[in-house]
Amino acid sequence: MVNVVDIAHSGTKIGTLRSASYRMSDLHAVGQDQAAPYWQEFQRQLSGSVIPEHISDVYLVHDAVVDGPGLVFDRDLNLIRQSIRQTTTAEIDSFNYGVVDWHMKGQIPSHSGKTLLCEKAGVGNYGHWMVEMLPIVQAFITELTSKQYSLRMPIGPARMTAVMFDSLNLLGVPHSQVKMRRAGPERYERLLFVDNFTDHGNRYSPIAVESFDAIKRNFETAGSGKIWVTRERTQRKLVCEAELCAELTKRGWRIVDPATMRLHDQVTAFASAREIAGVAGAGLTNIGFSEAGTKVTAFLPSLMPDLFYWSLASMKGQAYREIRCPVIAGSDGGNWDGVLDVSLSRVLDLLDG
Repeated sequence: MVNVVDIAHSGTKIGTLRSASYRMSDLHAVGQDQAAPYWQEFQRQLSGSVIPEHISDVYLVHDAVVDGPGLVFDRDLNLIRQSIRQTTTAEIDSFNYGVVDWHMKGQIPSHSGKTLLCEKAGVGNYGHWMVEMLPIVQAFITELTSKQYSLRMPIGPARMTAVMFDSLNLLGVPHSQVKMRRAGPERYERLLFVDNFTDHGNRYSPIAVESFDAIKRNFETAGSGKIWVTRERTQRKLVCEAELCAELTKRGWRIVDPATMRLHDQVTAFASAREIAGVAGAGLTNIGFSEAGTKVTAFLPSLMPDLFYWSLASMKGQAYREIRCPVIAGSDGGNWDGVLDVSLSRVLDLLDG
């Protein structure tokens, strides 16, 4: 049985983290009538509006145990409610059982000093890491680089783990301060936990722009060129993806697949682009490295309810446009993760427009 408690029960509030207000750009959309009515109305209200300042509380939890995707248990093995983010009930039950079992056997390893938690469910996804977790690192960069804090870093697929290490290195976090998550629960003498920093799909922090810019300062770039971000090897892609890539190459576009690139190469490619287009996915997160005024076109499934790319482009001051497209029936497990049904000629007309 999992006993869930509030962070105030187990931790001490030691400060706040301020995310400044910003203005959502006026939304330019094609095929918006295909989106759900509630989402159309929401976007109409949000277009051109000011997102108010947001304050996140920072807590210190003594003798915290962390397992799974950033699930935090206090010294009495109560699960802290605020650490449950996009985690299923089955996952919670499984990790809770593991924590109790390891504790009873006296097998939980311990870490001394102060450790900043930088982990949540889904963080193995490039977009989650770059826009939700890395900004927390940026916010505490002074404490990390001066070795006052260590950092608990999640693990993911090999390429994603390499990206995490590269991004931390480019921000200046010493390798000695990174505590990579191991299998099973781990105990931290003093764990720093940032509560309610982002709400995936709905709310993000402009601190993300600071982390993108801090990374980009390591590179020399010259603005030019057009980029198509391909998702040809994934489920969410254009039905004409292969033919489109071939045609755009003839027209001088650069075709990039960020999933196959080291972070350094992604930075230089996107920082140099002045027009970027592609199907909504992790690779489009790299618009964060592009300059203000860059033209961004995102192709989205008609029913996908997400503000991720529009929010990021708004924070960057980019010219954002989204194209809503129907999904081919039977190509996905839901309503927004399948093959987008749009013809090659239609895509080319939109990109020329």
